[in-house]
Amino acid sequence: MQEQAVFREKYNFVKFEVLRIKFLLGGRKETAERKNSDDVSIRETIGEILGELKIYALKPLKKLLLVSAVCGISSGIAPYLRMLYMGELPELLSGTTEAIVIFSIFMALSEINGYLWSVFFMYSGFFKSEMTDLYDNALQAKNYVEILHKPRALFVVNSVESMLSFAKEIFQYKRSVLNELLQCFREAITFVICTFSLFAIVPQLALFMVLLQLISMEFVLYNNKFFRTVDERFRLFSQKISRETGDVSGQASLVQSANKVEKESGRIYAKLMKSSALKRLKYCNRRIGEKSFYLVLEAVGAVAVCYVAIADIIKTGDIGRLALISGAAVQMKIRCETLLRSYLSIDEYKNKIADIRKRMQLPKVLERVTGNNRLSAADNFIRLENVSFAYPALKRLEDVGFLTEVKYGNTVLENVTLDVRAGGVTVVAGTSGQGKSTLMRIIRHDYDVQQGEVFIGTQNVCDLSDEEINRHIAFIGQNVRFFDTSVRRNLTYFSDVTDEKRIREVLDAAGLTEDIAHFEGGLDYKIGINGNKLSGGQRQRLALARTFLTNRPIVIMDEPTTGLDQVMSFQIMKALKELATDKTVLLVTHNPTEIALADRVLIIKGKHIVADGEPLNLIENTGFLKSAMTRQDILSKKELFVAHCRKTA
Repeated sequence: MQEQAVFREKYNFVKFEVLRIKFLLGGRKETAERKNSDDVSIRETIGEILGELKIYALKPLKKLLLVSAVCGISSGIAPYLRMLYMGELPELLSGTTEAIVIFSIFMALSEINGYLWSVFFMYSGFFKSEMTDLYDNALQAKNYVEILHKPRALFVVNSVESMLSFAKEIFQYKRSVLNELLQCFREAITFVICTFSLFAIVPQLALFMVLLQLISMEFVLYNNKFFRTVDERFRLFSQKISRETGDVSGQASLVQSANKVEKESGRIYAKLMKSSALKRLKYCNRRIGEKSFYLVLEAVGAVAVCYVAIADIIKTGDIGRLALISGAAVQMKIRCETLLRSYLSIDEYKNKIADIRKRMQLPKVLERVTGNNRLSAADNFIRLENVSFAYPALKRLEDVGFLTEVKYGNTVLENVTLDVRAGGVTVVAGTSGQGKSTLMRIIRHDYDVQQGEVFIGTQNVCDLSDEEINRHIAFIGQNVRFFDTSVRRNLTYFSDVTDEKRIREVLDAAGLTEDIAHFEGGLDYKIGINGNKLSGGQRQRLALARTFLTNRPIVIMDEPTTGLDQVMSFQIMKALKELATDKTVLLVTHNPTEIALADRVLIIKGKHIVADGEPLNLIENTGFLKSAMTRQDILSKKELFVAHCRKTA
């Protein structure tokens, strides 16, 4: 009795937790968000998949539907063929030649039907493989295109690998939906044929069996909807436990110093036990309810079929009708259960696709104003008017789909006004964390500014598309990516230049000619994954050469020459100065050589541009330059640079 009381107490505690779980989770908002994914109907999901198949794999789809239809018809007429040869059994017992021939013919037809089913089912596998290959490849390409068209800022927040894995999950679920649809098509044909066969003999039993299947479907759908809600709450509860565990583990030293190791471990253990209890209770209740209900329905159906079949034999004396009645009824039940399972699977896949797409959608905080204006050759300068900017508060990919309001961090740039034009190299300098890289990002329109306006030439960046900005601005960031292919392909990827003379010119300008000469195969040398066969300096110079080759009106570089020696910095600055004769060149750097040789220096400090002018004019008045170099340093670097230019002329 005591054990029963303890069990009852635990059971009631767990059951109470099921009802209370959304308050433990604070999960009202998440549950509401989940409802949004349920708003996508199965019909819309199926329509989308069929529309894609019509475009990418129509021919194999037609073949597959044809052989699937034959398989469905073959399964549907199997009870009727059994009725034919079973009906000849009484005549067969008489031993007449005619009865034996008729029985043999009907038996042979049944066997041929089974053989045809297996052959066409095999062909359906071939056509299905062909169709899914075409569909998968097209869908992957489509998803990659969608990802690559997303704003650059999204790649700063979320890794490309995460988005590609999400895209892969989407087309895997779509393929699963497609498999279920094909099975539904085949089973539906069989169900319809069996229903009409039974209806032709015993219409009352056919209607009764259809009613039983409808009741079964309604129960399963209701049961599935209820437990899907429980599953969602359980998932959120598990996520909360995982986050708490991560928080405790991430601050282990603080937990140890506060002597709370055992207390925190015990708390996490208690929550894990509660989670396990909830899971056991959920599945136990689900299995008991489903099995009990199915048992009752099957018993009712079996009794009805036996009663009708026996009554029909007594009335007609035709044993073949018994085979048809029992066979058709069983086929109806089996096919209906298969259809229901497929429907539930499609519904589950549909919800997963919707949830993943929600994670891939553009966060509200990254939505930007864009337009379709065009830039001209004269729009080769940059202008900022009273610009203030703060980054949106977005840290994890999981935050994307659940943001309901825009939140921003601390202001990075405040009331910045700037005008940069062609005719010289402009350097942006300052200590780390002052907003130099941020300035480059808002010029490229990775983000909208909260105040002021950013112009490329005469056009506001909000009136330009990403494609138009990309055509006008060449950008080298701090982390340049390369393809696992040849030097030539990496060099010409963004420009499609084939002129060998022009390629050699940019290699000379970037100081890569000698390195290329030592590579096996020269320009055809494979540089490895992300250029891992090149040194750091070679990777930087290859990125510079690639930028020179694009020949765009505006060039922006963020720390492009970090780690290069003075001679190589001279080589790069010489190329940039030649480039800046008719282009706007903006360079973020800490390199004293580049600062000294710049035509104009902008110093950013404390959210503002605190100094703007030539290096020699700023050396006495700017704390940053004064701490980095002296007037004599600037003059000596200029003399060395002039000597280098004469030597390499």
